[in-house]
Amino acid sequence: MKTILLVSLFSLYLLSLILTTSDGTGSTQCTQYGDPPAPSSESMLNYNQMVQVCQNISGQLLNFTDSNNETRCACLLITSSSKRLPLVVWLQPSIVYPTSVYDTNFTVEAYTANLTGTIRGPSGYHLLLPAARITKNFECGLINCIAWDTWYRNFNRSDPKMNVDVQAIDYFINHTVYHMSNLHVDSTRVFLSGWSNGASMALLYALNTPNIAAAAVYSSTNPYQNDNDPCSQTPNPSKNTSVLDLVNQCDSTGICVGSQEFIVDLQNLYNSHLNYQFISMNGSSNLMPKPPCINCTEWAGLANHDRWPVNLNNQIFYGFFRNNTSH
Repeated sequence: MKTILLVSLFSLYLLSLILTTSDGTGSTQCTQYGDPPAPSSESMLNYNQMVQVCQNISGQLLNFTDSNNETRCACLLITSSSKRLPLVVWLQPSIVYPTSVYDTNFTVEAYTANLTGTIRGPSGYHLLLPAARITKNFECGLINCIAWDTWYRNFNRSDPKMNVDVQAIDYFINHTVYHMSNLHVDSTRVFLSGWSNGASMALLYALNTPNIAAAAVYSSTNPYQNDNDPCSQTPNPSKNTSVLDLVNQCDSTGICVGSQEFIVDLQNLYNSHLNYQFISMNGSSNLMPKPPCINCTEWAGLANHDRWPVNLNNQIFYGFFRNNTSH
């Protein structure tokens, strides 16, 4: 496990060097939705990894062909066939495989956590794990890697050129909530979560999709504005969905400050400090340190970024979910 962690950290460090030394602003043709769509490699590597995860957790594999004619998949963990339970949609981080979900403990806690806000429950939630694509994208500079396309912010469902990652997530959520006979989903409690790049996509999706109760994510930067994004935009979400971003006081470059600025933008846009929450923690998982963000080495930031705060699942993520419904 330590070897895998070190390899992951080293890979992220090299990629961060690529990102901070490359400048793609000269050739990018910005669109009304930000950057152009990230081209897919059509590799099945991450798909196959999700198949393995689904087998390991005894989940049900769902398939979909997007408008680029690429086969997409998601794993659905059904924790009860009789109880009407919330649905948590968790989006994997970039670069690493969907096995990263094991580090969150969500696949275990899905059977027992109470997200309803009532003492009598019911306990548990269904867990939906869509798989990201392997694309040539900003996350990895000049090479292909696993990532969600968060820089092409086309959530227009009537546009045939809408973001295909959004299209795939749409399908898997709608299929799970409305078209499966072997489970019951509380449609007022459909929640989004994710890690890093998956956290950014979860925030974007929740803020631009109807009937999402809330999003509570870990370590997302500002999904509309980034120092490396030649086509940054002013946040302009179509929905005022409640969102929370938990970051590290010392995080990967730009994440803490970017997240803080994004949440402040939302608070000012909707004149609400309750529905949009930025929370930082130090390396010991102590919440709300002063100052909320600090300068640190990229190695130290990546070490924190690469660790999901399992001990805060109930207090932060589930606690936020319990306080929100879509109706």
